[in-house]
Amino acid sequence: MEKDLQKLGSASVIRSLLTLVVLAVGTPIGLSASLSPQQQTGGVITGTVSERRSLQPIAYAVVRVAGTDNSVTTGVSGQFRITDVAPGTHELQVTALGYRTFDTAPLTVALASEARVMITMESEPLKVERLIVTAMKTAQSTAEVTALTTVVDREDIEARGDLELVDALENAPGLMHTAQANAFESIELRGMPRQGNEFETTLLLIDGVPQTDSRNSARVINLPIDHAVAIEIVNGPNSALYGRTAIGGAINIITAMPTAQPRLTAELQLGEFGHVRGAVSASGPLRDGAGYFLSWSSGGNHGFYSGDPAYDVDETSVFAKFAITPDDKSEAWISVNSVTSDNSLPTSVPVVGGQLLSDIEPQFDLLANINLPTANFHQEELRLTAHYTRDLGNGLSFTNTASFRDIQYKFEESGDIIGAPFDLVAGTLTMYPFSLKSDEEIFYEEARITLLPSWGDLDDELLAGISFESNTGFRRGDLIFTDAGTFGMPIDFLDPTPPPRTDWEYFEFGGDEYRLRTYGLYYQYQIAPLPRLHLTAAGRFDRLALKNVETFAVGMPVSEETFNAFSPKFSALYNLLEERETGWLGRVNLNLYVAYSEAFKPPRSPSGLNPPGEDANLDPENITNYEVGVKSSFLDGQASLQATYFQMERDGIVVSTQEGPFFRDSNAGKQDFEGLELAVAWAARPGLNVYGNVAFYQNRFGEFVIENESAPDVVLTGNRLPSVPDKIFNLGGSYQHTEELGFTLGFKYVGDRYSDQNNLLLLDSYPLVDASVSWSSEPVRFTLSGHNVLDKRYFTSGGSNADSVNPAAPRQLVFIVSYVYN
Repeated sequence: MEKDLQKLGSASVIRSLLTLVVLAVGTPIGLSASLSPQQQTGGVITGTVSERRSLQPIAYAVVRVAGTDNSVTTGVSGQFRITDVAPGTHELQVTALGYRTFDTAPLTVALASEARVMITMESEPLKVERLIVTAMKTAQSTAEVTALTTVVDREDIEARGDLELVDALENAPGLMHTAQANAFESIELRGMPRQGNEFETTLLLIDGVPQTDSRNSARVINLPIDHAVAIEIVNGPNSALYGRTAIGGAINIITAMPTAQPRLTAELQLGEFGHVRGAVSASGPLRDGAGYFLSWSSGGNHGFYSGDPAYDVDETSVFAKFAITPDDKSEAWISVNSVTSDNSLPTSVPVVGGQLLSDIEPQFDLLANINLPTANFHQEELRLTAHYTRDLGNGLSFTNTASFRDIQYKFEESGDIIGAPFDLVAGTLTMYPFSLKSDEEIFYEEARITLLPSWGDLDDELLAGISFESNTGFRRGDLIFTDAGTFGMPIDFLDPTPPPRTDWEYFEFGGDEYRLRTYGLYYQYQIAPLPRLHLTAAGRFDRLALKNVETFAVGMPVSEETFNAFSPKFSALYNLLEERETGWLGRVNLNLYVAYSEAFKPPRSPSGLNPPGEDANLDPENITNYEVGVKSSFLDGQASLQATYFQMERDGIVVSTQEGPFFRDSNAGKQDFEGLELAVAWAARPGLNVYGNVAFYQNRFGEFVIENESAPDVVLTGNRLPSVPDKIFNLGGSYQHTEELGFTLGFKYVGDRYSDQNNLLLLDSYPLVDASVSWSSEPVRFTLSGHNVLDKRYFTSGGSNADSVNPAAPRQLVFIVSYVYN
């Protein structure tokens, strides 16, 4: 069976590679070749617009021939082409949101000739407004998006010395970082609780492509940020454009594009816990209209856990992107990313009767790892993505994105202690060791059109698209036990030496050959019926078809199920003040908005389907969201304010009830969310930027009852949601003292929260301080960064059950040296 699946997987990879090659190369070349040449009535000016420091292309910059209406907008490659330029001497004026306006030196343009110019722009240190694409799938100013938004730049990541994705996002409004086994990290927004796997309620995207797997989650254990130029965060539901899991918000990692000039970078990181990591990248043009970006990184650490078994992490990533602009109407790129990782799997801290085991038994070390010595998690992932966009004229454009992912998750002899029974007198607990391997292939394709109808004097835009996603995979595992009565393995938690292997018994489970197909159809229409009023209506229909076959049992029937979901979204934004002079507040812009949206989450994964007649009748979770908000800029654009108040209900939640090593799913009830999120940013002076944000939540279980067959029902109505604080504060900033010397400081406060749904263990609030200092003298930069500088003890997550919590990392200092050659 495994050989057949490997053959099938190999054939699928080949088919997907061929598909991506056709999309990335054949489509743009074929379309450009079919265009008939147009008669030129003047000269042509071509060129690229890039950011001065990174040389990364600047998209959506407006390049205008000074004194005329002849202008174009750059694409994602930063390239532009202006035709019909009158012969003579001209200057170009370039504007882009977030950058200083740039005027070129005079250019001489001759009839039927081409002049080429390379333009680099400086970021505007006294402007806080930005462009963002994640919220609407089209570029929009953050001031006009009806949601709380955050943009993290490459410059921010480097200045702070961020090591991982969660570090880069730590100070976003209302964001909670959770981790299990110091490896399975997730981001929760809007006070959503983590109930199992990672990113189940926050949609993770890379270049706009969902990274969700068949489990309705995404795993970032080996997702480096070396090739990320920006990360966009949008709070609030957005299933109207993206479908499943876009509930608490969406995070979009935007990867680097080829640069117009050759560029080489190298970086070395050395830090506590045995942290060592190296990375190199190279970028530049291949020929006119084509370029490359290549990146490699590898590293590891020994973690902060005590005793045996030793903790070890090894990760490697290779990334490549090739872009081509075959003509002035189209752009295409293709990227390849291969990542591998091996992680030791420490156990979480057991909780007994609402108390930490380390508090009950002082001899038990809070950072002890009592897992099996051979426990390991191995992950491999291959990502292939092709993107093509074309301006079809008359306000119509077409975009196509295709992606293929091949993922392998492999747990090796991991001693799970979730739900572990304890005997404090004997000093033992029962763990449930297991091995599990899953191989999954994911093909995703999306095609959309954008139309500017221009009906009369109305300002409007129509976006319509379709998407298809296919997840196919195979999953199998073994339960490892020595006690046939509990399917567990008793161990001494002060001396966690496992029983001899000769006593180990195995119970094979899984053998699931599964498939998930998702068909999506969506639209979005934006219109300004009045000069200050902007309306948006969007909606998406999703159909999910699940199939599973348990191959270990002979003659088992095929399990199939389908789910449908429609997710609407409506919003209205009113511009109350536009460039209004207000005295000491300077010029003020003030927008008010209201929004209504729905989202959904599938009730199960295809590998969780049982044979016909054995499954409970589960429905998709339904989320409804109401919110009102304010977007404002003041002090002549140097400062911004975002605020939103929301009420959200999550109905039909699917919970997994543990019975020994097994889990049973059921629809249990509702969760109610109410919150206020506020964020302020201020560019106080050149080189000095300050931010602050607060989030207050009143998130509780609504009517919520978990029915048990062999125990009393669990009533959670009115309880606080697990691992969700009622308040989160962030305050910090960056200061560039001189051209060479810079500092960053970030302070985060997380309020107290219960570790479990039964509200037995209240975890203390904690402050978290991160800081960095850097010194640079081109082409070398030195950075010293510190995480949890105050060395506070805190826990990143609990869970639905009341049996364990996960300790966070103590203070860690990391020294980084980087080299850049332009």
